[in-house]
Amino acid sequence: MFVSNRSSNIKVIPVSWRFKECQSRYDLWTDCYISEFIVNSEWTLSCSFTKNSKQNSLLTICRRSTASKDLVSGSVSAYNESNYCEGQSSFSHLFKPNDKSALLDLRISVRENFLISGFIKIVEKFEECTNEEVESFCVKKEILQSQDSSFSSRRFEPLKELSDDFSLLLDPKTPFADVLLICESREFPAHKSILSARSPVFRAIFTNKMKASRDCEVNITDIDAPTVQAMLRYVYTGQTENLSDSLAASLLLAAHNYQLEGLKRVTCNYLKTNATPQNVLKLLVLGDLYTQDLKGFAMDFICDKYPEFSVLEKTQEWKALLKKRPNLVIEVLIFLIKSKDKKKDDNKIVILKGKP
Repeated sequence: MFVSNRSSNIKVIPVSWRFKECQSRYDLWTDCYISEFIVNSEWTLSCSFTKNSKQNSLLTICRRSTASKDLVSGSVSAYNESNYCEGQSSFSHLFKPNDKSALLDLRISVRENFLISGFIKIVEKFEECTNEEVESFCVKKEILQSQDSSFSSRRFEPLKELSDDFSLLLDPKTPFADVLLICESREFPAHKSILSARSPVFRAIFTNKMKASRDCEVNITDIDAPTVQAMLRYVYTGQTENLSDSLAASLLLAAHNYQLEGLKRVTCNYLKTNATPQNVLKLLVLGDLYTQDLKGFAMDFICDKYPEFSVLEKTQEWKALLKKRPNLVIEVLIFLIKSKDKKKDDNKIVILKGKP
């Protein structure tokens, strides 16, 4: 559905666009996937995206008829798999007669499973559009954005209220705590029922006849005190604050040890978003230890950033990995060889298809 004025010169079209590799085509020359969004019978959008790169995505706007002067603009936001907004972008392009397409830099990086949400405005026959019609569009656009923002806000209000209320239980002065988590000489008052509901590991501790259950104390020795504090905040509120690479790595360990799958997804997404050629081998090790999702991401990232192994083997990070985890090094080498062979096969296929 779209909103238009009475002359149909101005259209406002909502966009909800999910990016999936299996539903897109692969562009060999740019090493990106291309996803398509059909606006209507006249207009089509296509956008580049990758699995792991942070390069800006390019938006192509195409039209069927090229006779008139049309103005296309829009405002969109990109949301990752965890529904966090990764960036916003606005764009505008005036199509002159005989112009069929336009290529625009979105200035945000769209990756697989991201969702693009927003609005596209199309002013057809731009020269014929009056000032009154343009003003009418602006009013409608403001109303639509206000309604959408209000709906999103109302939809998440109960969850925010629940999160805020449960955060009060983290205050040591709040009563009703029935267990102490002890880590590095620090004590964290907590609640067996909440810990048990959120973590199968804590549930096992409190349901078995163990000394920790009888004494109402649990000694935490596998993670440090700041990580325990951050883990409890997530357990009680579903939120993480002030993440850094080191804290995210520690929380990934905590998520693995206490079977907190939601926290594992959050920390993985953070680490993937902040991946660099300098830290990707550390992410590879973390993925090898705790989650195949992060390991697969790191493998793809290495192939993307180090197409030639001679560049990778000269880095200090690679030399350190070779000493500490030789088996993982062998996996990387096999993956690089297979990836290179696949690209060669894809090139052959493209060349064969191009022959008459």
